[in-house]
Amino acid sequence: MRVLNTAIKMGLVALLASLVARLLNLDYWITAGLLALLSIHLTKRDSVRHAFLRLANATLGIALATLFFVLFGYHFAVFSVLVFLFAYLSWALGMSAGLVPSLVLMTLAFQGEFLRTLIVNGSRQSESHSAFLFPSTCLSVV
Repeated sequence: MRVLNTAIKMGLVALLASLVARLLNLDYWITAGLLALLSIHLTKRDSVRHAFLRLANATLGIALATLFFVLFGYHFAVFSVLVFLFAYLSWALGMSAGLVPSLVLMTLAFQGEFLRTLIVNGSRQSESHSAFLFPSTCLSVV
């Protein structure tokens, strides 16, 4: 019964995260649902704890990606060093729970799409005053 409960919860979380991201007109709305799946844990306490760890890790990842790409450019070698350094820092700081979602955001940054996506999605949402930069982190508490 517990497996069925978890499967239902996973399906609902992915569906709700994708729908919310779609309603916010985000370009990568399916990614929000997939990242939300990584946020499911057996207890609410674990979910909330991991949500904060993911938020902190995503903030670190975006800051490092911005710093590296602005200083050194969008090159594969820069991205490779960034991934290595970010993974090391995540494990050293005890924030490895947010490693995969943060790497997804950093991959978007490497593709040069991250800032464009934030600008385009941010301008779409300026009318509604509700821009979520980390939809899977916000919905992980569901």
